[in-house]
Amino acid sequence: MSLSLVLTYIAQEEDFPILRMLTDDAPMFKIEPINLRFVLVIGIIIALMIPLLFVFVLVQEREMHYEKALADVAAAWAAEQAVAGPMVFIRQRDRDDDSNRIGFEKSEWVYMPNTQNMTFDASHEMRNRGIYRIPVFTANVATRATFDPVDVAGLSGEVEQVSIAIGISDSRGIRNISIKQNGSELTELVSSQLRGIGSVVLVDIPVADLQEQSTVAVELELRGTSRFSMLPIGDTTNVSMTSDWPDPSFDGRFLPDARTVDTNGFTASWSTHALSRGFPSLVNVEDLEQTLRSFEYGIRRPVDLGYTILNLNTPYRAIERSVKYGALFIVMTMIGIVCIELVSKSRFHIIQYGVVGAGLVVFFLTLLSLSEHVGFGVGYILAAVILTTMNVGYLWFVSRSTPVAIAMASGLAILYIALYFVLQLNEYALMVGTVLLLILLAAVMYATRSLSKAGENIAVSDTDSAT
Repeated sequence: MSLSLVLTYIAQEEDFPILRMLTDDAPMFKIEPINLRFVLVIGIIIALMIPLLFVFVLVQEREMHYEKALADVAAAWAAEQAVAGPMVFIRQRDRDDDSNRIGFEKSEWVYMPNTQNMTFDASHEMRNRGIYRIPVFTANVATRATFDPVDVAGLSGEVEQVSIAIGISDSRGIRNISIKQNGSELTELVSSQLRGIGSVVLVDIPVADLQEQSTVAVELELRGTSRFSMLPIGDTTNVSMTSDWPDPSFDGRFLPDARTVDTNGFTASWSTHALSRGFPSLVNVEDLEQTLRSFEYGIRRPVDLGYTILNLNTPYRAIERSVKYGALFIVMTMIGIVCIELVSKSRFHIIQYGVVGAGLVVFFLTLLSLSEHVGFGVGYILAAVILTTMNVGYLWFVSRSTPVAIAMASGLAILYIALYFVLQLNEYALMVGTVLLLILLAAVMYATRSLSKAGENIAVSDTDSAT
């Protein structure tokens, strides 16, 4: 069958009259030209999937370059930030149950506040790294927490050390910090590590303070990149966030109770209860570690709340989705050209199909290169205009037919517009894609309604041309 197809196609050319006679006279080689044309177009479509795959790989490679630029900025500025606290850290020597004496075994406990109120106010700016623009933030964080008295006599051992601890996932981002207890400034602050919490700022307080109700106020100026979150550790926690970033993605275990997002930024508020945090008010460090898994370096925690900075100026996600629709785009365009050929007197060489198909693949490469500099929206428009003009102009020179050029221009314009809206409508992408397939099927049905007659016309046209 493959030999038959090759001989039949070669027989269409003027330089092979003997093969033409062979295919005309021998029934085993007799193949309708229109059938052969469809088969060859399908072969071109399959072949075009290879360069389209290379474009997809290139998009992923460029996205990796962006991620590296983001990591470089985070290394110099500060990484994702997560804040926990204030909380009271207690270290004690345990009592031997047999002798009722204080032994050498030590245990560590964390005491959570009764109430916790936090306000977060952030401003964002862009940092350049090569051709990439990376958003970073500087935030003022204010927290006020109240602690009920602790029954020291009820503890299982002798208290050795009591500290107020504030967990900050990347301490490099600290620009300024102030901790006050009952209105008095605490000055002996140290940066340390706590098991289960990670990087913390510690300040020791007298053991006697555990037996009194106290209020701890923290004011923090903090830098970060990509994401901010906090751990709602109070029995009752209220959080209010304000920022000038217009595209937040609220995430974590708790979504906002109320939020407002516009072009000037967002405001959001949360309220959580002790039962929803997943651990008691007085918890052993080992148990807390198992619950939180690790609070260091912004790893996604199971009980936090916050937002991620969506950088919509990064085009790679949209381009990657557009390349995934590229196969459908190429199929619809190539079948559309076949339909134009069926309903018109224009005839296209199979090489000309390949040239138009190559232009469809180059569209996605052009979109990638332009979007990195001018943004996805403008890059899409420019790439669509450039490639549509080239393809339509090429087909006009080939066919010298204005209706063919108009049909091609209209088809490509509809496809580019439809693809753009599919990329914008995440929830309705499947439905819109299905509608496009139905339209394609209807167009093919219309164009092939008189397929036998069209095949005869093409055969006569090819015979006249050979003569």
